[in-house]
Amino acid sequence: MELHGLSAHNVTADLVRFPVGRLTCLTGVSGSGKSSLLGALGAGTEAAPAGTAADAVRRVTGAGAFGWVAVVDQEPIGRTPRSNPATYS
Repeated sequence: MELHGLSAHNVTADLVRFPVGRLTCLTGVSGSGKSSLLGALGAGTEAAPAGTAADAVRRVTGAGAFGWVAVVDQEPIGRTPRSNPATYS
């Protein structure tokens, strides 16, 4: 999958490629833009099947293989901030 014209917070790139059908890990030092990149990826892949535009990404290609997209974040599920989707997986 390719994100074209990415611009989110401190991350800008003409083209970012992600393999489809593979486990992919994103690493980097604090402040390097990992969350911004993943936020743009989530917004772009949610918008692509719906045919709408995402703010952080100009165009997404290669997302046609996805019928639906679920974005899982770190927002608390219950009343305590320790109860988030990562604790359940």
